[in-house]
Amino acid sequence: MDTKLQQKKKQAEITLNSIYLAEQEYKSNNGEYYISTSQLNIVTNLFDSVDDLDGQAYTFKTTVADTLTIIATKISDASCTIKITQTKKKPVSSSSC
Repeated sequence: MDTKLQQKKKQAEITLNSIYLAEQEYKSNNGEYYISTSQLNIVTNLFDSVDDLDGQAYTFKTTVADTLTIIATKISDASCTIKITQTKKKPVSSSSC
């Protein structure tokens, strides 16, 4: 993997961690996680519209099944995803990344 791709992936992993921390604060204040497939809504509700997350090679969403899951999907290859969960905070990439 070339350096530029590695940097974009690392940026996505850092953003996933930032979203996770914002989710913890949101849950502390509201009693539940903020769930949205809209990156704009995530920015508005978790980052007070301060960081728009634009310009990244990935888009971001939050989901919940049994536990909070935050997913980054590569814009140029939707089969490439990176995710962290409430229980597994270390980013995990799909095999196509």
